[in-house]
Formats: sequence, structure tokens, C-alpha cells
Amino acid sequence: MSEYPTKVAEGERTEGHTEKMRRAEVEAVKPWFDPGDHVLELGGGNGYQAGIIASWGCDVVSIDVPDSPHAETYYPVQSYDGVNIPYADESFDLVFSCAVLPFIKDLPPVLRETHRVLKPGGLAIHIAPRRTWRLWTSLSHPIWLLKLLLWRLRRSTSHATKASSAAGNSNKPSLFFRVKQALFPGPLAEHSNTLSELYYWSKGHWLTVLEESGFEAKWIGDNGLFYTGKALMPGLSLRARCVLARFLGPTQYVFVMRKSKA
Repeated sequence: MSEYPTKVAEGERTEGHTEKMRRAEVEAVKPWFDPGDHVLELGGGNGYQAGIIASWGCDVVSIDVPDSPHAETYYPVQSYDGVNIPYADESFDLVFSCAVLPFIKDLPPVLRETHRVLKPGGLAIHIAPRRTWRLWTSLSHPIWLLKLLLWRLRRSTSHATKASSAAGNSNKPSLFFRVKQALFPGPLAEHSNTLSELYYWSKGHWLTVLEESGFEAKWIGDNGLFYTGKALMPGLSLRARCVLARFLGPTQYVFVMRKSKA
């Protein structure tokens, strides 16, 4: 498996917007990882962050639900049922997740599973969205909509024939649904609406859920980055995002939780 960390390292020179963000997110918590740690990554996706962590000398196991297709895999990601982690009690030194918790429909059972597989005193590091992510994503929605409309116009002009042939596709969503989806920003994760995310993405709510699952806070902060949903400003440098975070607020919490003795 040594080829995977190497592949991630070589990809630094050609990273796109998403990869740059994922790298910045995980490198912000690097001080909490020690070489030789047995790490479980929850919601590994294409294994990009797992490959980075493995390059630090950690022994990484990455898991995700089976219906998470990715064009390219940077590190092996094992499938699981989304609740029951297929490893023995007290198997890992550290559990890590990034922007995964909001997408888990029934979060407490999964957190209790991570508690079970952690060694006594082990750490759980979760990067989770803040209210500012929801707020700025909603406020920037008209700008995103304008970009979408301009892109659609260019696309329809250059691919008129193809668009015409696809118009008869009965599987396309209704016009009402598409207009509603475009004009009104929907929830980014497993919530009923955008207003509920302003509540669920609060520091107090995240902390309560984690503590009720058997964890106690060791450190709570942020990763000093600003960005919105839908990759509104993909060309913005990391340095600029750090500056914006100072004025507009960072968009992600970092929870470093210790497995409690109880």
C-alpha cells in the first residue's frame, strides 16, 4: 500500500480546488497525529486525506458506505454498512473525520461505534461545519445562481443539438423542481431545511452529541479557512481564505475529543 501516499504526494503539483481544500483541512490537525498511530478514517471518500495521513507514518484504515463512487482512488477505502464498524473493541489510537458528521442520518449510533473501537484515552478528531458555512453559502447563492445561468447559456449555445435531443428524457426532473432548487438554497447535508442547519451546526449542538456518545473535549477550535458550498470561488488561494476567515469567520470547527473513562 505504500504506492498510495506516494501518489498523493506526487499529486500536490496538480491539485484541483477540492484537493487543495482537503489537504489544508487535514494538515491543520497534523499535530494531533503521531507516527505509528493506528488511525480509523470515517467517511473516506476517495481516500485522498487517508493517503496524506498515511504519508505521516500512520497506519490508516479508511471506511465509507458502498454507494460513494469516485473516479480516482488515492488510498484503499473499505465499505461498511454506515453504522457498524467492522473492527474489534479498542483497535485504534485515533478516529478522524472531515465534513462527514452532517451527512450521517443517525449520528449517535455511529459515534458510539467509534467510541467502542478506540483505545482507552484515544482521540477522536472531527472537522465539522460551523453556522458561518451555512450562512455564507446561503448569502452567496444568488452569485452562484448567476454563474450557473451564464454557464447554461454558453452550454446551450454550443451544444444546441445535444440539448434538444436530451429534452425528451422522461427521467429529467420537472421544471418546477429545477426552478425551486435553483432559486432557493437547499440543505447541504442530512437536514430538512437550511434553517435547521443554522441550529445543528452550532458549537453547542456538536459538542452535546459528542459528549453524549462518551467523549470529552480536549481541544476545540477551527482550521482558519473560509469557503462556501458549491465551490463558489475555486481560484481563491489558501492565504486569501485564511484572511477572509479572520473577517468573515472560519467555516469549520475542529473537535479534538478524548474517549472518556466512563
